[in-house]
Amino acid sequence: PVFKNQVTTGTGEKESLGIGVIALNQETTDKYQAVVDYLNKYSDDKWHLVPQKDYGSFISQVRTGQIQAGFMGSAVAYRLIRDGVVMPLVRGESKGIADYYGYIFTRKDSGLGKIEDLAGKKFAYVDIYTSAGYFFPRALLVSKGFDPENFFKLVSFLDSHDKAILAVLSGEYDGGAAKDSAWRKLAGQDPG
Repeated sequence: PVFKNQVTTGTGEKESLGIGVIALNQETTDKYQAVVDYLNKYSDDKWHLVPQKDYGSFISQVRTGQIQAGFMGSAVAYRLIRDGVVMPLVRGESKGIADYYGYIFTRKDSGLGKIEDLAGKKFAYVDIYTSAGYFFPRALLVSKGFDPENFFKLVSFLDSHDKAILAVLSGEYDGGAAKDSAWRKLAGQDPG
């Protein structure tokens, strides 16, 4: 389960429970630290934030019990629920909506306007544990009759939605995939 029984130390004091989150920047860490601070103020349990830099580390720490609760995306949650490691308690919402979209994108000046135009090009995925940054674009390729393993000349996993977007905007990659909220956040920050 996501929440485990809280253990006490030899002095009878409760051990702090870890809440995990993928946090690639201080802004994300601060946002989730506010949740931990709230829990510490209004619950009888002790909590601490366990920020992780990548999805694999997050999953590993949940599996080994170093993270007892966490904020995770749907692909990570699916794997951990399927394996009986976690139990979902809540689903996040933004403006009353509990869903998100995956975008496939190119630079405006690239001349690449359709998925077919990306054949044989360099493509930036986020991580194999992301829906919007990996599963959604692969499913689109399959639905269009393409083999995702051989469609692109080169694929890379850049570990964050922001990095995938910025790598395409800088021209390092011809196309990429990311979730819509990351795209909206960075849409006006074209470094190229």
